[in-house]
Amino acid sequence: MTTITTISGSVQSHLPCLHEKMGSDDHIQIVPDHHPLTKSEIKELLQRAANPSISCVSLASIQVRLLQGIPGYTCPRPYEGLVAEKEMLISSLFVKEYEHPTDATTEQMYGIMNA
Repeated sequence: MTTITTISGSVQSHLPCLHEKMGSDDHIQIVPDHHPLTKSEIKELLQRAANPSISCVSLASIQVRLLQGIPGYTCPRPYEGLVAEKEMLISSLFVKEYEHPTDATTEQMYGIMNA
């Protein structure tokens, strides 16, 4: 089971999937893990990630929460198809931009999630 990290702010990082909520280690069954994000929530997560004193665990938790914003996201994570492509694009953008996110970064992530 994964430990959930909540970082100060109104948006919770990494919401637990059904496996985690039920305390199950059986991740063979695919369960929905989509939790929508608004543009302002994406911006808040990116602003928290840009904090130079953020821990690696908190940073990873923010990245997972951004991925959970993709409609159709599942646990375990998809490895092929449109959702997996969006996951790769958002992860790449996050790694590239998290230290200095802009409004364009927020718009781009939101656009990828909802395309």
